[in-house]
Amino acid sequence: MDNTTNNLKTIIIFGGSGLIGQHLCKMLSKEYEVIIVSRDPESLHLSNAIKLRNKDYQYLVPFFNKAYGIINLAGENIHGRWTKYKKTSIRDSRLNIDCTIVQAFRACTNKPKFLMQGSNINIYGFSRRDREITEDSQLGKHGFSTKISKDHERAFKQLEKLTRVIYLRTGMVLAPDDIESLKQHSLPKSFIRWIMGTGQQWKSWIHIMDLTRAINFLISQTNTRGPYNLTAPMPIKQKVFVNTIKSITKRATLLQIPSFVLRIIKGEMANELLLQGLNVKPQKLLDDSFHFQFENLDYALKEIYS
Repeated sequence: MDNTTNNLKTIIIFGGSGLIGQHLCKMLSKEYEVIIVSRDPESLHLSNAIKLRNKDYQYLVPFFNKAYGIINLAGENIHGRWTKYKKTSIRDSRLNIDCTIVQAFRACTNKPKFLMQGSNINIYGFSRRDREITEDSQLGKHGFSTKISKDHERAFKQLEKLTRVIYLRTGMVLAPDDIESLKQHSLPKSFIRWIMGTGQQWKSWIHIMDLTRAINFLISQTNTRGPYNLTAPMPIKQKVFVNTIKSITKRATLLQIPSFVLRIIKGEMANELLLQGLNVKPQKLLDDSFHFQFENLDYALKEIYS
């Protein structure tokens, strides 16, 4: 490590090997020394990756003492059928790491200046389909993904008196190197696009470039704290979303898949993530004068498919 790197502030990222984490590390490494904490750092082939030893928070304390900030994006992907085992893995992959981070943070003597907790817009529930949702909106009461998001944020509440805590409530992420979100709307290896159920459910989305820029913005603005909705200012209905893909790809064919079929195939996950959605607005980012590069879905998808 050269002298220039030694002069950089250090940011520790949990979950840095995921989609958001990889893009974020690439952006932040221009301004900071980035350290990735992973259960399998060898697979990352990075010199700045350290191993997360299960529940061994004391191992992390020296790193926390030197860190400018901590970002937690760790957690198993919530896509896929929610079997009992899958739901346990989703929950444990988040809350166990939350506990380790909190213990290390409390034990370190030189507290990092900020702590960001990756969250999800599912925290608002699914009962307000046509009502605009902002950070001031009431949280949801029902649903597996809602409860997980609430527990995930609640884990860091106790640190709010010790540092600046920010909760990143993220919508559907669109990225050129990720087909996970887009393939939910299409038949794999074909040009068939699905209208799910009625197609009237909202899709609150964000381009990966705006997502990473927003996180970097929140780091630099030292007065930012609390929840932030990381979504584009112009959410869209699922049917319009798929029609936009069809218009851009030009060769897509639209089919409508009934709600009951999705429930049979995907189970509980379909009910919460595919057949329902919220009209979420990034009010606090807009109030803080953050500028989105991809406000319009058509522009964002053209960049994705290019």
